[in-house]
Amino acid sequence: MEFCKAAGLRRGKPDAVILPFAEYERLRRLQAYSSMVRLSREMKEAGVTAAELYEASRRELEERPWS
Repeated sequence: MEFCKAAGLRRGKPDAVILPFAEYERLRRLQAYSSMVRLSREMKEAGVTAAELYEASRRELEERPWS
């Protein structure tokens, strides 16, 4: 895959870069995966299961008044 190495500068520091859309999508998926791993680790440390989180969220939504 060929990359465009053009970067925008702001105050003399790189601020933007142009890259192929496929690489952008790959980076977004990697970021989402990393976020899920981090959340999973935090939930494990707090002793909360995904099922407990789901049930608590569902109860909270059901108790919310809708306008």
